[in-house]
Amino acid sequence: MDYGARHALEKRGGDCTEFSYLFIALSRLQRIPSRLVGGFVLDERGSLRAENFHNWAEFLEDGVWMIADPYRKVSRTPDGYIAFRIFGGEQEDYAQRFLSFDKRLEVTLG
Repeated sequence: MDYGARHALEKRGGDCTEFSYLFIALSRLQRIPSRLVGGFVLDERGSLRAENFHNWAEFLEDGVWMIADPYRKVSRTPDGYIAFRIFGGEQEDYAQRFLSFDKRLEVTLG
């Protein structure tokens, strides 16, 4: 269950989703375009594992979407983040749940 940005702010808690929602809300208050992204963070071996599903935020800076992951305290480094879903964007499509938007990754189903 998602509790939203207010929960993260008032309770100073939540998971990656709540912290990302709060970052997005605060960014948009400053008129910085931002969005929620869902995908995976590679583990220390560079493997994509199901338990590493994660949500983070992205913000637009000079025409480039940059990563902001307030839950993991990471900013601007795309290394290790593999996007599978951009929430609320024109690319959001539930029928394509195995489509990666990351050009570094090729996904095949066997």
